[in-house]
Amino acid sequence: MHELMKRIKLIDERVFEAMLDRRHPSADRLMRMLTHLGGAPFAILFVGLMMTFRIGRFFFPRPGNSARVKTTYVDAWTEAGRRLDTGDSTEQNE
Repeated sequence: MHELMKRIKLIDERVFEAMLDRRHPSADRLMRMLTHLGGAPFAILFVGLMMTFRIGRFFFPRPGNSARVKTTYVDAWTEAGRRLDTGDSTEQNE
């Protein structure tokens, strides 16, 4: 069994070398170009993800003591009642 595995390995190496010898130079140039250009979308995607999730905030904290200001929420019904016009509807029709 061991001898059979050695023969298969040797045959595979010969086939691989033959395939490399039969390649065309134009195909090699094309593959080099595609491989070179293939890295650009990944780099753009990586930078886009970094900008989307703002990874820099972990490395560059806010300067000074600028603590976040807590937002004050106003009750919508109270604000609507305050803005409501209390005049009579008959005065508006005239």
